[in-house]
Amino acid sequence: FRVLLLTSLSISSINGLVTGSGSVGGNAGGASYVTLFIRALGADAQQIGILNSSGRIARALFGLPLGWISDRFSLKKVILTGLILSVIVPLAYVLSTTWVHAIPAMMISAIAQTLTGMFINIFFVTSMREASDRATAMSMKSILTSLVGLVIPTISAIIVVQSGGISVEGI
Repeated sequence: FRVLLLTSLSISSINGLVTGSGSVGGNAGGASYVTLFIRALGADAQQIGILNSSGRIARALFGLPLGWISDRFSLKKVILTGLILSVIVPLAYVLSTTWVHAIPAMMISAIAQTLTGMFINIFFVTSMREASDRATAMSMKSILTSLVGLVIPTISAIIVVQSGGISVEGI
C-alpha cells in the first residue's frame, strides 16, 4: 500500500512539474506551462486545440489495446512502461522546435498518463486485502495527490522563473 501510494504521489509530482499545473490526473494537454510553451513555439489558439486533440486521439486509439495488454500480461509491466514514457515526455518537449514537433510529445504524455493513472488505480484497489478498505484507501490517495497538486504549481513557477521566465528557453 505504501509503495503504491508513494509511486502515485511521485507520478503526480512529475506530471505536475512537467506541465506546471495543479491537475494531477488525466489532463492530457490542457496544462498551463505546456500550453504556454506551445504558444511560444508559434501555435495559435486553433493549433493549440489541434495539439490538445492529438492527446485525446492517442488515448482513444491506445486505451482499449493497453487495457487488453494489461489484462493479458502484467499490470506491473504496463505501469512501468507508463513510468518510462513519463520520463521521456519532457525530453520530447525539449526537442520540439515548432508546435508541430510537439504533437508526439503530447501523444506520448497522454499514453503515459493512461498507463500510470488508470492502471495504478486498478493496481491500488486490487492490492487492498479487505474490500471494505478500498474506498478509504482511494480517498486517502486522492487527498494526498490533491495536496501534491497544491504545491507543485508553485515549484514549477519557481523553476520557470529561475530558468529564464515564460519563454521557449525558460519553460
